[in-house]
Amino acid sequence: MIRVKNVYSKALHEDGKRYLVELFWPEGIHTRDAAVSEWLASLGPSYDLQRFEFDKGDWHNYRLKYEGELMATVEKKNILQRIAREGRKDTVTLLYGNRDPKFNHAVIIKEVIEQNFL
Repeated sequence: MIRVKNVYSKALHEDGKRYLVELFWPEGIHTRDAAVSEWLASLGPSYDLQRFEFDKGDWHNYRLKYEGELMATVEKKNILQRIAREGRKDTVTLLYGNRDPKFNHAVIIKEVIEQNFL
């Protein structure tokens, strides 16, 4: 099972492996408090996409561009496949750093994995 959770939320045993999918470490949280199993910075949106393209009002367009980034390299596809394999047998939680549970890139990663690798 693959879940999505805010990195600022309390870590729970039920989270299983906790993967931070941010290009940059989130502000205001210490490594110990985040309880991250692995930081997958390469899965975070590129700096330009995050800074200049993120727009809740045009979520569809942002989503398409980010999906393109995720599928652009063999390295990223391999990481997505690994998460899919782990998610088939155990719980995997993708952690995001912004405060919006609906409009964040971890949701997109989860859906890309479910559509292409499960």
